[in-house]
Amino acid sequence: MAFFVAIHQEAWPDRLEQLLSTIREHLAASLRVHPGRRSTRVFQRLGRPTQLLALGLWDTQAAFEQFRSSRTFVETIAVCGPPPRVEVLDQLRFFERMEHRAAVMACSTLTAPPANAAAVEATLLGEQHRAVERVEGLVCREVYRARDTAGHILLVHSWRSLADLERFRVGESVRGAAALQELGATTERFTGALAAEFSAFSAR
Repeated sequence: MAFFVAIHQEAWPDRLEQLLSTIREHLAASLRVHPGRRSTRVFQRLGRPTQLLALGLWDTQAAFEQFRSSRTFVETIAVCGPPPRVEVLDQLRFFERMEHRAAVMACSTLTAPPANAAAVEATLLGEQHRAVERVEGLVCREVYRARDTAGHILLVHSWRSLADLERFRVGESVRGAAALQELGATTERFTGALAAEFSAFSAR
């Protein structure tokens, strides 16, 4: 069964390049060292480059836990920054235009009141999802539910360019945000550029 995970990480400024270099080297060796890794995308926050967000897909939870306890991961975390926050996710929806490549990602962490959590999910998965699919410049839209945090939803939009994202934010995003606010949902944003990537499907 596929296992989705998000790793929220911050590097100390003088250790950022070391951390990014180690991540890229480790991803490049994934087929040999961690064959259970299907894909990983690491995004670096625009304007706050020491903040990283990694979205990973693994064959199983055991495969991820093996990576998480590996010497390289443990030692890198120890010297490059404070402990990361790891979020286990359940994927609710996935849409992708495979003919395009994403340059920038907008991630929103939504927190819904328990009484309205189901309604927030329904809003994101219904007409709002279909409306966003039609927006020019969208490469991928992913909706996840945090497994261990009630009412938390991770919404990921990948775009061809920052200009595409900005057009979305002054158009369809405004209408969608209003509907979510009416349900009492709060939003925390992370906008990042792709810093490292691995896919087992393209590496073979």
